[in-house]
Amino acid sequence: MKSFFSVLLVTIISTVYISSAMVDGVPGMFARTLEIVEDSLEYRSKRYSVPDNARHIEYATLYCKGTVKIIANNDTVRVPYDKSTSGEFVVRYDDTTNVLVELFYQSDPLLTLQNACEFDPRDRREFPAFTYDSANHPRLIALRTRYKLDSIAGNGNEVSRILNVMHWVHNTVKHNGSMAMLESKDAMSLLSEVEHGRPGLDCRGLATILNECYLSLGYKSRIVSCLPKDTNDREYHVVNTVYSRRWHKWMMVDATHDAYFMDKHGVLMSIGEVRQRLIQGRSIALNPEANWNKTSSTESGNYLNYYLAKNLYRFVCTVHSGFGTEQRGAGKKIEYVRLNPPDYYYQKPDRFESFDGRSGTKFVSYRTNNDRLFWQLP
Repeated sequence: MKSFFSVLLVTIISTVYISSAMVDGVPGMFARTLEIVEDSLEYRSKRYSVPDNARHIEYATLYCKGTVKIIANNDTVRVPYDKSTSGEFVVRYDDTTNVLVELFYQSDPLLTLQNACEFDPRDRREFPAFTYDSANHPRLIALRTRYKLDSIAGNGNEVSRILNVMHWVHNTVKHNGSMAMLESKDAMSLLSEVEHGRPGLDCRGLATILNECYLSLGYKSRIVSCLPKDTNDREYHVVNTVYSRRWHKWMMVDATHDAYFMDKHGVLMSIGEVRQRLIQGRSIALNPEANWNKTSSTESGNYLNYYLAKNLYRFVCTVHSGFGTEQRGAGKKIEYVRLNPPDYYYQKPDRFESFDGRSGTKFVSYRTNNDRLFWQLP
């Protein structure tokens, strides 16, 4: 996972710009239609009314790779493209009319998020209840003791303790998105690697450490993978959601950027709240000390409207949150729940399995559109 400055773009939103693109067109005269389909996603096909005299249409895609199929009365044109594509091709409407279609690539991840279908609390597909290791787990006790986490958290209120631990992880471990995740996937092993000279961890590594630190202090926490809509975009982000007993809600924290978000009352916001406010265009306050590796400030506009807007489309987390949850091993089963908007490409099967023969680990995934069940309180 790379820094968000090198992000590829997210999704499929197709737009025909009629008013600014027609040549010799007559506004208000809509005699023809043009159907546009990207890849084989027939349910996302869109029909556009085209002014009778239009001879030039611009077609923008936010999807970074795929195929555009344009269907007219007497013609079907298929054009493969990637994010560098910019070209023109002709579609024949009928025996007497041709239209020049200009294809180009446009970046607007916030628009993609805002156009996503709302999650569906009526989705009753079942998945196991989320569970959490107790602070009395022997390995979590060892983690808390070795790194003096009670002292790092301090004697303040709950939120200050939660933030102090996030600041400590951020300041202790550099983020390096080019570093592959280690075979060992627990906080003790990851911190030991850093202490012995490893030049940083990716965002999942930081989130793994922070998750187990919270659990060791008695705070229910999860590692949450935040993913884009575009399945060809391999860049995503991993953060934590930690439960506040004081506020009876989840709170989003991002150790990579030392970041958290607040509403107008100064209460930390959840991942779902940040996502919803981006969709609605409402204000979100980012803590002023947010930064990347203490070398550059995390600028609110890029971080929120580009990077997070791209990656808050869908979510994945493990059913169980504990010490070494994602550590692979012979005979181990790791279960995940995937929260997707109803218009995401992959809705079936409801449950599917895969197997890593090298480690002997079985992976089980459950799909849902129900955000209320996914973000259920512990």
